[in-house]
Amino acid sequence: MKQNESKNSAQPEQHRDVRAQVERLADDIAALGLVDLADIPKIGLYMEQVTSFFDDMLQDACRNPDEKILTKTMINNYTKEGILPRPVNKKYDREHMIKLAYIFMLKQTLALQDIKPLLDTMDKGGPLEGVYQAYLELVDEGRVLYRRQMRERLTQVEDKLRQKGMQSAENLEFLLVMQLMGEAMWHKLLAGRLLDEQAQAKREKG
Repeated sequence: MKQNESKNSAQPEQHRDVRAQVERLADDIAALGLVDLADIPKIGLYMEQVTSFFDDMLQDACRNPDEKILTKTMINNYTKEGILPRPVNKKYDREHMIKLAYIFMLKQTLALQDIKPLLDTMDKGGPLEGVYQAYLELVDEGRVLYRRQMRERLTQVEDKLRQKGMQSAENLEFLLVMQLMGEAMWHKLLAGRLLDEQAQAKREKG
């Protein structure tokens, strides 16, 4: 405890301000809710009800408060591309809702042509609701890890700046963003290459 206190006291005032800001934002992001199975209606919903449901459930996950989670055009496009099954009597059931929740998360990073084969694979992997529940539990377990890792990233960047004698709020913010973007690039590349190898294996099987 004393060691942490002395480390914090050695931080420049501007570093403490940035650290407090980043920790607050990371805690807010880690607390963001997803669409729980219990929240998904057991009856079919019409298009307007679907878009309203996702706007209510996931609005906090958007960077821009005016951003739409889902629109009629988006949903029709997902259906046209074969990513989402067609509605039954103009209604979307729990399978549609779970797949739309997946699509929202995946499209933050992946192109639609990557999302389709991934969801096709999921269809063969086990019960839809059971796999989705496992995903939600993994996300919940990762929240604490995310908070801890963000604090570790801050300390890592602060230590590097201290070693270089370049301590400033601007340098801390810049290098932290660059580090986060670099890690995001690695994760995106890994996911993309996994999908590429999966597609290649399917082609080889014929």
